[in-house]
Amino acid sequence: MAVPPIPPQQQPLPPQFQQQPNQPIPSAVPPQPKKRTNNATAAPTRSSAAYPRKRALTACDTCRLKKIKCDNVRPRCGACSKNGNHNCHYRVDDHTNDYSSFDPASLNILSKLDLILKDIKVLKKNHHSNRDIDDVDDDADYDSDEKSPTRKKLKLSKSKNSNKRLHEFDKCVWDMSLTSIFKWDFFKKHVDSNTIQINKNIKKLIKLYSKNQHASPNQKTFKDRIANCHLVEQLLANNFSFLINSFFLNCHTKVPIFDILELLECIEIYKLMKNTDPKLTFMEYTEGDSYEENVDDSFLPPLFFEALKKNNVEDTTYRRKAYITLCRSIPSILLICALSAISMPVQLDNVGRFVNSKEESQSISISCFSESSLPAGLPADRMAISQYLLNYSNLIHTLFPSTLQECTLNPVQYYVLLNQYHLCAMNPLKAYNSIVKACHSIMYLLQSKRNIQDPTILNVKADSNKKQILDRVFWICLKLESEIRVELSPYVPSSGITQVIPPSPFPKISGIIGDEEFLNHHSQECIKLANKYDDQYSWYYYLTEVAVRKVDNSMFDEIFSHDAVLDKKWDQDYFSEVELWELFVKYLNQYNGIINSLSPKIRNFVLQEVNVEQIYKSIKKRYNKKQLNIKTENDIFDALDDFLVDDDLLLKAQSESIMYIKTRIITSKTVLFRPIIYLILEDKISFKEIIDAAISVLPIISQMKEANQLRSHVTFEDNGPIHSSEHIESSIDDAKDQTDFDYYDLLEAPLLYQKQYPDEDFSNLIEEQGNIKDSIKLKDVELAKNRILRVFFINLITLPKLNIPKLAAHRHPGLWYYLRNLFIGSIYMYLLYKKVQNMIVAASTDESLKLQLGANPNGPNLKQIIETIDMVLSKDNVKTTLEYALIIYNYWKDESQDCVVYHDYIQKCLNEL
Repeated sequence: MAVPPIPPQQQPLPPQFQQQPNQPIPSAVPPQPKKRTNNATAAPTRSSAAYPRKRALTACDTCRLKKIKCDNVRPRCGACSKNGNHNCHYRVDDHTNDYSSFDPASLNILSKLDLILKDIKVLKKNHHSNRDIDDVDDDADYDSDEKSPTRKKLKLSKSKNSNKRLHEFDKCVWDMSLTSIFKWDFFKKHVDSNTIQINKNIKKLIKLYSKNQHASPNQKTFKDRIANCHLVEQLLANNFSFLINSFFLNCHTKVPIFDILELLECIEIYKLMKNTDPKLTFMEYTEGDSYEENVDDSFLPPLFFEALKKNNVEDTTYRRKAYITLCRSIPSILLICALSAISMPVQLDNVGRFVNSKEESQSISISCFSESSLPAGLPADRMAISQYLLNYSNLIHTLFPSTLQECTLNPVQYYVLLNQYHLCAMNPLKAYNSIVKACHSIMYLLQSKRNIQDPTILNVKADSNKKQILDRVFWICLKLESEIRVELSPYVPSSGITQVIPPSPFPKISGIIGDEEFLNHHSQECIKLANKYDDQYSWYYYLTEVAVRKVDNSMFDEIFSHDAVLDKKWDQDYFSEVELWELFVKYLNQYNGIINSLSPKIRNFVLQEVNVEQIYKSIKKRYNKKQLNIKTENDIFDALDDFLVDDDLLLKAQSESIMYIKTRIITSKTVLFRPIIYLILEDKISFKEIIDAAISVLPIISQMKEANQLRSHVTFEDNGPIHSSEHIESSIDDAKDQTDFDYYDLLEAPLLYQKQYPDEDFSNLIEEQGNIKDSIKLKDVELAKNRILRVFFINLITLPKLNIPKLAAHRHPGLWYYLRNLFIGSIYMYLLYKKVQNMIVAASTDESLKLQLGANPNGPNLKQIIETIDMVLSKDNVKTTLEYALIIYNYWKDESQDCVVYHDYIQKCLNEL
């Protein structure tokens, strides 16, 4: 079914999750009683002149235009609801600025009053920020030790951000979906001029988002479901360890929602009991009372004690607790296995190995289990097996809903896993529905823990660890919902999690477990495994994701809000002349601050450029051979081709999570450049400005080529690649703890990235504003604009070279976003190329422009301009990019049918070239 265009925030949140209005600051002066005045003789007060009375409500824009009565119902008035208008919007006029009828003396008084009101507003914000931070300190501080580094860091963040709300985002209602580009006039003119067809494609995409891409196994009756469960039990008996290992290696560090030691201890208990009774099923764990709330170890079954005795294992408190936790986690453990069945290490040769993605989804050869280990009756199909596991999890959850206890992390973890599964299966709307449920659960859990003392906390260490997991899970939920709302907003409502005060300003990842007292109360084998799976490079992905998401959400609220789109903000002169350039510098500094805060090895990898044109050609060659069924095994020329152009060698030396850091930063910077692309297409940036920027990057391109040649010489050690340029970087940065990632220090990090790309250092153009870091004021907007356009053209060259093209055919939870962004990037390249070519044609007949160009005898002529533009944005490069995108969408379109729409548009652009 199609996704109805529901306005955001239509479904009200429970009272405990609604953002409370600011409370008035207590005053030392008691309030005075109001004096009665004679309305006939009393002078009008400022408030009565400037602010409308409550009964004089502002009608919505549609009713005002039609001059009809509006009932002022929010978010959609009665008239708009009746007429099917989904864009009901209220625009409250700012009466406080309309002082045109006042005399100069009154205006002077009013301006002073404005300053006083502004100061009061700042005081209110400080008051509530301090109160919010105190709540966080009481409820979510990781360490009880006053002298601990964590407490010191939290106190430091208080002093740095005392005037900033901890819930830093506004409404998070954006209109920046892929389909929003279809509405651009230049897109309509040069890609699809049929408005009716564009609207059909938009509706088609929204409908396809809700379509289940994979058919469920046949289970017409309850008897069929039970029979399938028996098959799943046999599968798990043969492959349980492999599936759990796959989860820890391929999934856990990307969504670290579990206490890894606690989970391993549950698995240890499961194995002990399975060894004692091989016929024991997951269903039987949920048939007793062990999953019920407030259960103690007196309810443990005889089989538990028999298993300990038979395996010669000591009966300890933590093992009893692990059994109870296991019973409460059965749906999540089965879902872990379902996700593990379709997850795998990064595969970079799928396009040359499989005909399409459906063939890959069925392949057992790349799974964590062998075909011989499958019980008779289960299909040799990886995706189908994962669905059998998913259905078993759903069945237990349905029959025993108490296994996912409210006000615990269990339901949150379950729905986060479900979100990841649906993303891997290319079902974005199901993934969204799952993460919204997870967000509601975590919000309820946070609210309850702020109101009551958790009785399960036994000691300081357990308290610290539990709060750390809670903190992690909160940011994961916010991150996962926000990234999918980039495409689905404003068609679906928000959960409201962005309006909730987080348990701490930034998450922290625990290090290796080594406390002696802690070791004595846990399984030694599980501790060893937990430390083994804890890869500090992999944690960097999660921490960077949270940091980037915080910047993204803030930028989207300022530039891509739904209100800004309705008001056509990008078409306003002030935005194109001043506001955009200040916002650009503000957010570019923050993204670069994230890069600067990375460790040297990871930063060098993120900035490593490759010859993407050659990789595109290699992918095309292998794809064509596969489609023609030409064998590529032991092809010496293919092997030589890979050796020369492939990036596998570098990737194999890195933790694969770092690859996603690379693509994530590329994506955010591409979004930041979108308004500039729009202004170029809409002629709000002149051809001369574009020419000047393009010409200015030519020497920079030469320097970049030399620098890349130096950076391409790498040596490998046990900890990854060590680049020859590392010795020039700060020794302080080298010594930086890799898991000590502090969001609030991003702008304070050494300008290491800016040393490599000095054009992105705008520090000399920013006016000093004290400690205010929420806004940027430029000394010279015109000069900054010229610099930014130069940065734009440099990134037009470098951003594609930072990409990892072969990642587009690898199945992972971020794939749906990768395919979406591939389309956006390809369309950008095509539209810019067409626009610049149109400008060149217009310039050839524009006498005034010829005079401007000819005014400088040393300046370039039109032929030189064309050659310069071709170096920056050549037809061959655009064509190669479109051909690559076409191959990728051909590969995925049978499984993810929204790729059909992308494919058709890319084909149109390619035909035009």
